[in-house]
Amino acid sequence: GKATRFAVSKLRATSRTSRGVRSMKLKEGDSIAGMNILCNGKHTNDEYILVVTSKGFGKRVPTTEFRTQARGGQGVVSINFKIKTDGGDSVTCLRTVKEDDEVLLITEKGIMVRQQVKNISSQGRSATGVLVQKLDAGDRITYVSLVPQSEKSNL
Repeated sequence: GKATRFAVSKLRATSRTSRGVRSMKLKEGDSIAGMNILCNGKHTNDEYILVVTSKGFGKRVPTTEFRTQARGGQGVVSINFKIKTDGGDSVTCLRTVKEDDEVLLITEKGIMVRQQVKNISSQGRSATGVLVQKLDAGDRITYVSLVPQSEKSNL
């Protein structure tokens, strides 16, 4: 449940065959859930990071709560997991959103729920979030998609 923010200018150009550069140190069993580019790297109040977990919890965190760090660090807490037993919980989505956006939450069993971002509460980085989708037993959220602006205007 950690995230890091660093300037893109800190990434050096590499050849096509190289392995790239380290963006974040990961602990064993961790993986990268998402990557986003913030508007010109500026700290704005209208942009949020949407964090959604596989067990259905989520929240919006203002981008201003993520300070710029050096590339390759461990990052800062983006969400605390509510469910730590029974297989645990993991971050499914970490994506930049605006308050007027809509998202589509998709589960492993194929259930899709469309939701307005403004209806997901804005909380601090260390909060556990709220239940954004109630899941059936054994189901989990596998993907969160942003609904394109053109789709929203047609409804």
